Amino acid sequence: MKWINKSIICKYNYSQIIIICILFFNLISTMLFIISRGTLWTKIYWQSNSYPFSDFYMPIKEASDLNPYVDLNISPYPPMAFLIFYFISLIVERDIVYAIPWNEFHRYQSFVLIYFVLLILMIFMILYICFNYLKNYNRESNINFFTLFSILLSYPFIYLYERGNIVILTMTLSLIFVLHYDSSDTVKRYCAFCALAVAASIKIYPAIFGILLFKKQKLKDIFILVFLGIFCFLIPFAFFNGGFNNVRYFFQKLLNFETANNQYWIGIGSMLSTLEHFFKEKYNIFLNLNRYSTLLSVLAILPLVFFSISFKSFINKVFSICIAMCLFLTNAPYLILYFMIPLIFLLQSKNYEFVFLKLILIAIFSPFPILLFVNVSATQASILKALYFDLILIIAYIYFIVLFIKGDN
Repeated sequence: MKWINKSIICKYNYSQIIIICILFFNLISTMLFIISRGTLWTKIYWQSNSYPFSDFYMPIKEASDLNPYVDLNISPYPPMAFLIFYFISLIVERDIVYAIPWNEFHRYQSFVLIYFVLLILMIFMILYICFNYLKNYNRESNINFFTLFSILLSYPFIYLYERGNIVILTMTLSLIFVLHYDSSDTVKRYCAFCALAVAASIKIYPAIFGILLFKKQKLKDIFILVFLGIFCFLIPFAFFNGGFNNVRYFFQKLLNFETANNQYWIGIGSMLSTLEHFFKEKYNIFLNLNRYSTLLSVLAILPLVFFSISFKSFINKVFSICIAMCLFLTNAPYLILYFMIPLIFLLQSKNYEFVFLKLILIAIFSPFPILLFVNVSATQASILKALYFDLILIIAYIYFIVLFIKGDN
């Protein structure tokens, strides 16, 4: 971007671009939601047959009897996640938890209150962590507040709120790790390691942030982090019926688990499913591309892992890790919220070299091109959403390939 005048850019904080664009798109989308009388809202965020907060209520039911690994068709959560949901189940009356099916939990005030109290606590924790970090770099608190507030009202987060997925906790713990893993304060650094170990024992994929320690002088930290990760993953098995025998059942569940039908999400697996659907509907050609999803996912993320190790810029490292997480296999759209981690670093950066990455984040956290969904069915809207995010991820991927070839600063 040699045509950009660096002297002008240095005087201008590009975080203002993020907030202005996101607020503008939010205003437009709000007007369209009102004009459509809610039909557009339903197409974009919910399926007609979904149950509210299902990712929160279902594992509570599964963990309540301390026997979550009997049925191979239920959620493939690691034991740390089930342990957290078990303790949540203790807050509610025992008779309700055992007698009522999970898809009826939303009818009971106690479950709804517990969910919203925990959600509010998590949102305040995210804001506290972000502001505590940003205040050390700039004093544009109004811009930071409106930016973060807008991000918390973006599609990935609203989708997360509706599903009630525990990924909001793992993202927060991953954020703590990324902010403090290299701290000169030993206590902060080891707390960051514990945070990532817990995050990876709840949802396995945050473990990829451990790549940030891949330096010669970080070998001791790598050993400590791996030990903590294995410890946090294995020990919770002891709290459930069957003990460590459940390790085998967990991996069986993980391999047998399939996402809900007619879900068009993000990642290599979703891209292949979308292509299958397109050729089936358009040309009546039946492809079986999903059998290659694991191989293609590994081949796709290996360069990103290499980039995250070789890049000099810390922001580029974290950004490439987030892309790798989202592209691997098939993921729900709320996984996009992990891009909030590089966003925090970009808010305190005035480097003009990161303009493109900020534009990518605007595309991610702004409402979709809402007009695309006005005259389409709910299924078509799901496909368009998946393609929208996948296209953004592919563009970002290509950008990092070009950046690696040219050399990042």
